Amino acid sequence: MKFRIYVAPAVIVFLIGIFPIEWWNLYARYPYLDKVMHVAGGMAIAWLASALLRKDAQRLSPLFFVLLLMGATALVGVLWEIAEYGAAAMRYTLPLVYRYFHGGDHADTIGDLASDVIGGALLAIPLALSFRHRPKSGQGH
Repeated sequence: MKFRIYVAPAVIVFLIGIFPIEWWNLYARYPYLDKVMHVAGGMAIAWLASALLRKDAQRLSPLFFVLLLMGATALVGVLWEIAEYGAAAMRYTLPLVYRYFHGGDHADTIGDLASDVIGGALLAIPLALSFRHRPKSGQGH
């Protein structure tokens, strides 16, 4: 599988989450859409992280694999929230950036990070469980 297949979901979630949702003000209309997008983003980041680990993933214990993908997802989520904070700080100097890229209060940030990690887990756990049913590299077919 080509690496770009793994990148595509992250790019799609990113573009949908920033542009069309903001254009049509959907976050204001549907308050939980933000959390849905963070869960989807968490899944996309875990998918991307699994691509980076695809050669070694089956050698890792399922628990370590899940924790690694959830950790990668949490790291990206934290960086995202820091970027949102920076965009809010530049609200008046870069209003276009703020329009498409800003966050809420502390409770929103914690909810976003939890949603990111839940999304990562929703993808990581089934992936890790699927390794049990495949022969390890060099065994079988």
